[in-house]
Amino acid sequence: MVWSVALDIGHDEGGFPVSRPGTLLRRSSNDWEGTEISETTRLKPNLRDLWNYVDWKSGDKKKKLAKEAINRSGGGLVEFSMKLFGNDEILHHIAKKTSSLKCIRFAMCGQLSDGLVELAGLLEEVDLRFSLYTNEAIEAVGCSCKHLKSVRLDGRGVKLPIGIDEEEFNKLAFGIGKNMPQVRRLEIFRNSLTENGLQGILDGCRELEYLDLRHCLCIMDDDLMKVCADKINVLRSPMDEDIGDFDWEERNFVYPLFPL
Repeated sequence: MVWSVALDIGHDEGGFPVSRPGTLLRRSSNDWEGTEISETTRLKPNLRDLWNYVDWKSGDKKKKLAKEAINRSGGGLVEFSMKLFGNDEILHHIAKKTSSLKCIRFAMCGQLSDGLVELAGLLEEVDLRFSLYTNEAIEAVGCSCKHLKSVRLDGRGVKLPIGIDEEEFNKLAFGIGKNMPQVRRLEIFRNSLTENGLQGILDGCRELEYLDLRHCLCIMDDDLMKVCADKINVLRSPMDEDIGDFDWEERNFVYPLFPL
């Protein structure tokens, strides 16, 4: 028996429990053979729950299944979502198989750097929740993706330690402000940017309609926050404790600041 991803919505052919619409696993001796996959889910695979069904330690198996899902898109992949086992290897595979990707969503994944850069171009949404990425890669994405509209970069930012150059903590914010002028929705949960970094974003991203600064605890200037509120339709402040948009695994990264 082989575990295979069927990528369908609303039902499980093999009677196996499905915890989230969009992800389907079944047992089959023929792997993909005979599996009917809707056009929508074939082009928008969601593998965020893959680790629930395949042995936690079998990272290679998860990557193999992810690549098979990408291959099944027939070059028309539009969105791709994955948790825990996404990395540059998966991103490189996507880049080889499609040139139509508009949205990438990775959660709690390994190093994402040159793979992100290779994917850049047609991306409209980048969602990296508690994943490892370099500032340089994010800047390169901003430079290359002229249609980028939504960016989510959740991190583990902390208050500035004494003796650390403030500029180091604003590199990502300055890169966003400089290279993503067209972004309308920006979420930078738990980032270490200061008021200077926030000002850089406001100066560079003039199209912003939604700004999420939850847990960005280095921002303490009330006057600057008022400026944000006047300019932006929806503003979530650094002290906003609502984390209802995170699933239970992701909330483990939030716990140190705001216990559930």
